[in-house]
Amino acid sequence: MRWLKTYSLITRGAGWLALPAFAVYKRFSSKPDIWRQRLGHPFTQGRPLGDVDLWMHGASVGEMEALWAIASRLLEIRPHTKLVVSTFTTAGLHHAKRISGGKMPVFLCPLDLPQLVEKTVKEVAPKVFCTLETELWPNLLLALKNHGASLLLLNGRISHRSYPSYLRARFLFGQVLQLFDSICAISKVDKERLVSIGAHPSCVKVCGNAKYESLLDKPRREDAQVLTKKLGLYGKRPVIVAGSIREQEHVAIFEAIKKIRHLRPLTILVPRHLDRAKDINTFLKDRSAKYATIREVTEASQTSCEDIDYLLVDEMGWLFRLYSICDIAFVGGSIAPLGGQNVMEPAAWAKPVVFGPHTKNFKEATEALIEEQGGFVAKDPDGLGEVFAYLLSDDGLREKAGLRARRALEKLGQGSATSQAQLVAQYLDHKV
Repeated sequence: MRWLKTYSLITRGAGWLALPAFAVYKRFSSKPDIWRQRLGHPFTQGRPLGDVDLWMHGASVGEMEALWAIASRLLEIRPHTKLVVSTFTTAGLHHAKRISGGKMPVFLCPLDLPQLVEKTVKEVAPKVFCTLETELWPNLLLALKNHGASLLLLNGRISHRSYPSYLRARFLFGQVLQLFDSICAISKVDKERLVSIGAHPSCVKVCGNAKYESLLDKPRREDAQVLTKKLGLYGKRPVIVAGSIREQEHVAIFEAIKKIRHLRPLTILVPRHLDRAKDINTFLKDRSAKYATIREVTEASQTSCEDIDYLLVDEMGWLFRLYSICDIAFVGGSIAPLGGQNVMEPAAWAKPVVFGPHTKNFKEATEALIEEQGGFVAKDPDGLGEVFAYLLSDDGLREKAGLRARRALEKLGQGSATSQAQLVAQYLDHKV
């Protein structure tokens, strides 16, 4: 543990130098509670009654979906478990509060400086700590281990993109991974990567992706009905949702749609990052496209979806619901060589899923969709246009493809969150 202790010593020194600046930020911040939590005071709204059994941590919104899937199943097994949750972003904080319905205290994780994490660990004092995916904060994990908590890594994954960086830093992260009592990897590839970085092989097992199990119960028919009415869509036109698009993928979509213009599709463009909406807006305007933003359609009622060819989503929180009303879903980050995005979200609604060739971060999911004939690969704008035309040529074919996509999700997701919840329960029972 020499490298881990060296890292801790260096960051402790950096922490003492930075603390005066942090104190100033906290003093003049418009959100002092956030800074209090960052600086080691998690329970700004009052400490939970009694001892904390379990502390679960997820980086942001995406990880919270998997976290709550596991937590909700754990609470079915052990309903009296005293659970607290942390996240690293304010978006994750708000999302955790919303999906849990206020059933558990939620706070922002402290900055990974020894004096701050030690303060938080002392105040929370959990029996078991679970972190999701690749949230590997060395000082926090070391403080928890020294406190005597059992450490579990759930839904563990190392992306294709980040793997080389972890390998280069395995002198540190290998020792961090060895702090865990048990690791649940999403896939065999993730297990191999975790072991190659330094995790003990005997501690790592493949449990699948809890996010996928959580998706199975997420679709609600009433969401689709409300959204259809809100947007004024009643099955008169085919709807294509291009979700999580990145970089210049809107250009590929625009070129593909030209090939099926005669079908009058409504194409809904949902950028992965909202700061891309401005560029897409300019792109559509420069080409004299008939378009509107979702804000204009739903709030200002300035236009109708019947009068436009493109609907640009410039607000957060719409994508999953929008998949419910589409005929075809395209999932981005895949024409651009960025490793893909979550292809199983439209599959949850039983929609055929189209994606590009670059899906290394979701390899298992895309392979499952292709094997079940619910997923379709398009390499470029021409290929996209051909796939869109093929799926729109036959309603029955499209419906069967959507059902097959849903079946692929069921095969991948069934039991993953439950099995990880059972593992957590075993560690909690051992601590009683």
